[in-house]
Amino acid sequence: MKAAVRRRSTALPLALACALMLAVGCQRHAASPDDCATVFYRLVDLELSESGYYDPVLRDRWHQSLARRFAPEVARCYGLRVRDDLAPCLAAAPHVRRRRARLE
Repeated sequence: MKAAVRRRSTALPLALACALMLAVGCQRHAASPDDCATVFYRLVDLELSESGYYDPVLRDRWHQSLARRFAPEVARCYGLRVRDDLAPCLAAAPHVRRRRARLE
């Protein structure tokens, strides 16, 4: 009898925890073409910054060139489930400069 009571007492908190995780995890929507373009633009922007390309004209050319080259890959993004906080997450993406290791 004690084993059955113990199973019930652990089942309820476990079920509540699962329900909470599902409720929080369901804060997602289907990616729109704008969402996919924003992600792609941010990735290219970070890569160009890390590579040392800061000229705005050159950056625009790279964005346009890479957007044409990777259009099929960006199109596959449409409809994928993305988090609702995608825009703030992209804006907060860290800009980390790679440092060359010194050989001494």
